[in-house]
Formats: sequence, C-alpha cells, structure tokens
Amino acid sequence: MEKYTGVKLIEADPMSLKEAEEKLNLKLKPTNEAGYMVKYPDGFSTWMPKWEFEQTFHKLENQTFALALDAILHGEKVIRTSWNSKEKWLELISAVQGNSADLEKTDTPNVLPFIGMRVAPYRFIPWTPNMDDLLAVDWTILKLPKKGKQPGTH
Repeated sequence: MEKYTGVKLIEADPMSLKEAEEKLNLKLKPTNEAGYMVKYPDGFSTWMPKWEFEQTFHKLENQTFALALDAILHGEKVIRTSWNSKEKWLELISAVQGNSADLEKTDTPNVLPFIGMRVAPYRFIPWTPNMDDLLAVDWTILKLPKKGKQPGTH
C-alpha cells in the first residue's frame, strides 16, 4: 500500500462535545472526551476528539518551512522566531498595485506572484529562502491585531 501525507490549514478551538453540538446544531456520537471544534478552509465545521486532533494537526509554531510555505499560500503572514521582529514578515504578493492604464501598455512588464518580505510599511522585497531558512523549525504564523488593514499588507 502507498503512503500519503497531507497538509490542511484549519482553525480550531478546544471545546466539549456538548458545546460543539450546540454550536453546530447537530447531534454527535455521545462521549465524555475532550476535543476541538475544527473549521476547514471551505467553511465546513465539525468536532474532533482531542486524541484524533492531536495526531492530525499541529499548531503552526516552531514548525518547518514546508508548513510555513503552505500557510503563505493560504494567505497567512509568517515569521521566524529567530528574526526577533514583528515588523518584518513573509507573505504572498500576488498582484501589481498601480495604475491599470499602465498595465495595458505592451512595454510594461508583468509581475508574477512572489513571496515578499515586508521591510517597511507598504514596502516588500522579493524573498528567497537560504539553506538555514529551509531547515529551520522556528516558523510561525504572525498574529496581527484585528484593527482593520495592517500597514504594508495587500
């Protein structure tokens, strides 16, 4: 039999089965186990026993570059804890910000998506990982306050 692995970026909260049933408006298998409410990227939510959740998912803190890259591709901002700065982070830059009339000119270059490092508000430079970045296990998702659009983000 072939072996497979998968990566899913989800949201989860520790929650009892009873709380999950109320929140989901659904009757689940009776159990007294601790567990998690899990929300998938497509909006589907379910409850999962703690033992199953912990075998399946790992919090994106002190993780590998592969998991950080998946988070970037899902729209998250990531940092290495060794950078000691919450002012610089990586994110996917996917569109040119500028005058649409300029984009129609044939002599205007097309800018393809790239991983950008924020170096100042509204300023990103293309970023390429070095061997230390690829092998590091200190990647984490940056948690910014929810006070509207953050400076320097797209």
